[in-house]
This record gives sequence, C-alpha cells and structure tokens, in this order.
Amino acid sequence: MLKKIHGLSMHISDLSYLESVSEDEFILGSFGVSVISDALSLGSDNYPFASANSTSTSFSSDVSRASYGTGLAVASGDYSTASITLGGDGDIVIGKTRYNFSENTAVASGSVIAIDLLDNLDFL
Repeated sequence: MLKKIHGLSMHISDLSYLESVSEDEFILGSFGVSVISDALSLGSDNYPFASANSTSTSFSSDVSRASYGTGLAVASGDYSTASITLGGDGDIVIGKTRYNFSENTAVASGSVIAIDLLDNLDFL
C-alpha cells in the first residue's frame, strides 16, 4: 500500500536583517550549571537511584550571583554503574566528583558552582 504525502515549502527572499551567531557566543550575563546523574543496575535483585538538583541566587550586595548544583547516583545489583556529569558557565566555575565502587554497588556524587560577577559586565 502506497500513501501519497503532500508537502508545503516556503521561500523567503530577504533575510539580510538577521544576524548570524555562532554556538560559542554567550548571551550577555548568562550563567548556570548542569548536573546529569545516571545509575544502571542489572540482575535479579537490583536497585538504581539517580537524583540531580540545581538552584540560583543573587547575593545581597548585587555584585555577583551564583548557581549551584548537586547530583547523586547509586546502583546496586549484579552489574552496576553510576556516573555524574557536571557543567557550568560563569566567571568562576568549580566542580568536584567522587566515585566509589564495591563488589555489587556503585556510587557517584558531585557538586558544581558557577559564579557570575555582575561588575564585569560590559554594556555597549
């Protein structure tokens, strides 16, 4: 059985007013963190658990703001793996991860903080 699909196409002739932005350019004042927690366990008696959390706050001095993230991954079973992936964008970024593996259990934890110094912003 063949189905005939009709398509619609559109041609826009003048896009000269649009600006091209590369992926490496950041929006003025952008900052933040990313936390990814993964847990995998296989076998007859398994227990996977993964959690990630992030928050942002401005300090009372209006000089800086911070974004903070934490993650935890625990896997217990015959075949277990746990991982944490951290990322951050800001003037100062600090991250730390820990991994513990035993016979049938894998644990990964991590935290990251990104600090944006507001007085470093340049306005055109």
